[in-house]
Amino acid sequence: MSLANSSIEATSLENTIIIVTNDSMYDITVGDEYWISKLNGEQWEDMPTNIVWNDLGIQIRAGSYHEFNCNLNLFGNFDEDEKYRITKKVYVNQKEYTLYADFTVN
Repeated sequence: MSLANSSIEATSLENTIIIVTNDSMYDITVGDEYWISKLNGEQWEDMPTNIVWNDLGIQIRAGSYHEFNCNLNLFGNFDEDEKYRITKKVYVNQKEYTLYADFTVN
């Protein structure tokens, strides 16, 4: 399973696509929710938000992928050249895993 830097495509903060690739041999389940953190020194700090997520269970078959549309503006202001991280939870055989990818805003 992966959520690599090359999996984030953005034409603007309002129109960002993240791609979760399931390169495992198991089907995975993932929801629409995602979190953004900002690197502060050596520590990641979650950016505040008041988002309410739909409780969805999206199944991604082994060897497949799913694209998610994201609006990063929901998390407030982004500073240029600062380091950010997008995080998603996935579930495999009822176990939770965390995928993340780091990015900067130019």
